[in-house]
Amino acid sequence: MDGDGQGFIERGVSRDQVFQLVRFRGNLQARDIAVMAPPVSDHRLDGVTLFDVRSARIDLSYAEGRGLSQVIGSRRSTKKRRGAYLVADDFTYGLARMYAGSAGVYYEEQEIFRDIEEALAWLGVDATQAAEAEAALRRMDSSS
Repeated sequence: MDGDGQGFIERGVSRDQVFQLVRFRGNLQARDIAVMAPPVSDHRLDGVTLFDVRSARIDLSYAEGRGLSQVIGSRRSTKKRRGAYLVADDFTYGLARMYAGSAGVYYEEQEIFRDIEEALAWLGVDATQAAEAEAALRRMDSSS
């Protein structure tokens, strides 16, 4: 999914519909991040999600962050089991903590990680599910 033509938000799902990988790339602003919630509320999925924001540059003021928190917090969905956020730096870690607080309407449990292996283990994702979600992302990359 395009975000203002500068960044991308992509989603891949394992064949068993349990594991969802949402990857953020490029420059993203508040309005781009707000679209994070719709894939999460996909009622077909009753499992776990990994938000990989390691390749994203987040351009967000404090006021925009608070507004984004309110928008996301106002949406309702069937709760999924677990959501994990994979980050590369302190700023994104803080932003993920803020989002996680608002996204409690989506997940029973949430954590933030800097290591993908730890995140996948915490989510309970096996190698097959991870590979299938990655393959779905590669298929999207090659078709665009």
